[in-house]
Amino acid sequence: MMDFQNKIPFAIKTETGAIVSVDDVERGLAAGCHCPSCKGLLVARKGEQNRHCFAHYRDSKEKCFYAFETSVRLMLLSKLESVVKLNTPAHYTSFDGVKELVAKAHADIGVQFVPQAETHGVPAGLFQLMSRPDFHLALHFPAAHEPVGLYPLWLGRFIAKHPKTGVLAVRYNQFGDRMFDKSRPAGMDTTTLMLTILSENPNCLHWLYHPREEMALNALEQLAEQRRQEAEEKARLQQLKQEQLEEARRQYEAKQRMQREHQAVITAQMRLAEQERAAQRARDYAARAAQDSDKTSIGGQYPRSTPTACRNCQLQHQRLDADGYCYREVCIRSRAKRIARAEKADASTRYSYASMRGGANASSTTQKQASLVASSQPVSDTQRQWYSSIKPGSCPHCGGDRGNGPNGWWCEKCK
Repeated sequence: MMDFQNKIPFAIKTETGAIVSVDDVERGLAAGCHCPSCKGLLVARKGEQNRHCFAHYRDSKEKCFYAFETSVRLMLLSKLESVVKLNTPAHYTSFDGVKELVAKAHADIGVQFVPQAETHGVPAGLFQLMSRPDFHLALHFPAAHEPVGLYPLWLGRFIAKHPKTGVLAVRYNQFGDRMFDKSRPAGMDTTTLMLTILSENPNCLHWLYHPREEMALNALEQLAEQRRQEAEEKARLQQLKQEQLEEARRQYEAKQRMQREHQAVITAQMRLAEQERAAQRARDYAARAAQDSDKTSIGGQYPRSTPTACRNCQLQHQRLDADGYCYREVCIRSRAKRIARAEKADASTRYSYASMRGGANASSTTQKQASLVASSQPVSDTQRQWYSSIKPGSCPHCGGDRGNGPNGWWCEKCK
């Protein structure tokens, strides 16, 4: 128990049964009062230093625990007509485990006491708001032994009849600290101090019902439903976005896989084509080698050497000489210059090539062959074989019967 529990501000006058303040009785046992809770004898302590109060006489204080609360309750009930102002505390409600504000605290609310015809099933004090006559505040004065915040049995029926009336319960433990401390204004009696605390201290009251609570709960439910829908919509959009990303990833992977397969097909086709080209080149080379071998064996033209491109002009030709040159005039000059540099004293090769420029008719060719053989210059076996393979009147390059070209010694095909 707190210290003020042993200090009782109000008591019952034994002779009259009225609730009286310690300020209105004589000192000591002459007060003639008893405890409103345990009915024990009280003594009035009215010293010079401490605040005046009642106290249990002798052993009666050990058996009483609710003397302070009971005395304050009885005095408040007897002075309801004197209440003209109230300060209400803020009201909160719990929604989904979260404390939500229903109404803010209000100060200096002008009220007027409204007497009630009924005394059972209604709050003890009913007050009309001066600024809004259609609204009321009801004060419930619970018994001293009742727990704080306990809802009375009549509350549900009363709310159904008076939905615009707020109901507050009085908390007696908020009176003790201020009634007996030294901050009490000088000249203020105990009863006036009690009414002042009730009017000015919002902690003395506790909401049992607020008219806005149901509306606030409905608004909170709507807000919760809206948030739930928004969360579901957000989750749905997130899921849709995730599915779109997954579908895009699958399409990208499928495209990449198709490109890889297409590239693999192209690579295989290129490899197969290259193999076929290589095989064809091998077959062509074998066929040409066989053809050259046959011509060589039967005294035909001298087989060309490998590679088949001319060493000077790098062009493909059907026939090359033993040194890898074709029979074009520019290539002949190049070959002649090379031979001239290599063998300055050897003029037989220059004469052999120069003799071919005079024409391709049978008489001139035969005369030049004879003069070459009769000359003192030596003739190699290769030259002799090449000269012997040329038919009279044929192209000295390809051996074809095409006649003389514009240059006088090769045909139209070999020009």
